[in-house]
Amino acid sequence: MSNINTVTLSELQQQISICRNRMYRVWKEKGYTDSEVLAVSMELDQLLNRYYLLQPSKAYLRP
Repeated sequence: MSNINTVTLSELQQQISICRNRMYRVWKEKGYTDSEVLAVSMELDQLLNRYYLLQPSKAYLRP
């Protein structure tokens, strides 16, 4: 995967979508308790965390 400083939000969105689809596919094939589902879920969590770190903070934006 790319360095967090060089990856764009668009690239992360694409990676998140791919990972989410992979997790759903593995879940349907192996069941929600399979260790592979957990591994893909953890990968998805990392991608989502990176995505939110790159998002501009909405807490400080004024209407």
